Amino acid sequence: MGISAAVIGGSLLLGANEQRKARKDAERAAAEERAAVEALQREIKAEAAAPEAAMPSPNDAATKAAKRRSITAQMRRRGRASTILTGDPVSDPIGG
Repeated sequence: MGISAAVIGGSLLLGANEQRKARKDAERAAAEERAAVEALQREIKAEAAAPEAAMPSPNDAATKAAKRRSITAQMRRRGRASTILTGDPVSDPIGG
C-alpha cells in the first residue's frame, strides 16, 4: 500500500507541475498576443494621424505650363484651314 500511495502522490505532483507549466505557457502566449494587439493599435493610430498627401494646386508651375501649352495648341487649330473637310486629304493641302 505504501508503494501505491507514493506512485499516486508522484503522479499527482507530476500533474501539478505540468499544469503550472501549461499555465505559464498560456500566460506567456497571452502577453505576446496583448503586445501584438497593442502594436497594431499604435500602428492604426499613427496611420490615422498621418497627414494626407497634398494634391497639386491649380497654381503650380507645371499646371500653368500645361494650360499654356493647351491654349497654344487650341489657337493653332483655329481658323478656316482647320475646319475644311473637302478635297483629297493626300494630294490637296488643307485649306488650299
